[in-house]
Amino acid sequence: GRIPHKISSKFSELTADQWRNWTNIYSLYALKGILPERDYACWTIFVEASIIFSQSSLSPDDVSLADTKIVGFCKTFEELYGKTACTPNMHFHAHLKECITDFGPISSFWVFPFERYNEVMGSFINNWRSPEMQMMRKFTSYQNILSCASDSSLDCPLHDFIQSCIISECHVGSLQSTIADVYKQDMYARNIYGDKINAVFSSNHHTILSKKGI
Repeated sequence: GRIPHKISSKFSELTADQWRNWTNIYSLYALKGILPERDYACWTIFVEASIIFSQSSLSPDDVSLADTKIVGFCKTFEELYGKTACTPNMHFHAHLKECITDFGPISSFWVFPFERYNEVMGSFINNWRSPEMQMMRKFTSYQNILSCASDSSLDCPLHDFIQSCIISECHVGSLQSTIADVYKQDMYARNIYGDKINAVFSSNHHTILSKKGI
């Protein structure tokens, strides 16, 4: 994820993905020498636990180690700052081991894909006149394009046209460029999140293209 423009904004605009990157990658380097030693040591315990929990594959030993670290962080935090500084989220930390045991690695049930697609769908809105209708029309149109592009059994000009958009360079903003971008974004998402984002629509494949006279 991108680095936020204003670190001094109390992180109010960070997405969940940016929070993870800040915690696991940047924070120990950025806070070294700034936080007091005892505070930095406490934060380090949390980062070590977060790095383990963020892995897409976890062994029972990994889960036990991460659980030990996160519980240790919570206890150290309470000792340093008192019970009144503890938050409900910190109580939830103590149950992460149980959640992973029941549902698998956190990447199996976290909300990053949901949050990312909310951002994509938000970009579909051109104005605030019936925004829901705009989002669903474009969403179903794009899904029709993806369905047509991935169906090798189709023998029609539409399928050939979509395939040509994907492999050729087109002018930015053109219909061909839009189709190529949609396809590439979908393939990128599937490589990361697998088939969790699959959706099936029964509407006509020609929805978006018919308005262009194709």
